[in-house]
Amino acid sequence: MFEGRFDVYGAQTCVGKFVRNDGMLPANGWWEIACPDNSFAGGTFRLTQEGNINATGADVTGEQVTFDLPISN
Repeated sequence: MFEGRFDVYGAQTCVGKFVRNDGMLPANGWWEIACPDNSFAGGTFRLTQEGNINATGADVTGEQVTFDLPISN
């Protein structure tokens, strides 16, 4: 199991978290992003062959959110 945090920069700085949980198959874990304006997004992710995160989910309004997060060892 691994977990980590990341910052999302834009109009505001948001904080993200990801946690690997192989018990969630076919996903490899879950993620969430929280922002100062109380906006929030969350979902699941799969690991690529390179070990990076390919994430999908939704925000509080139901809009789809996707992103790729490179993980360095």
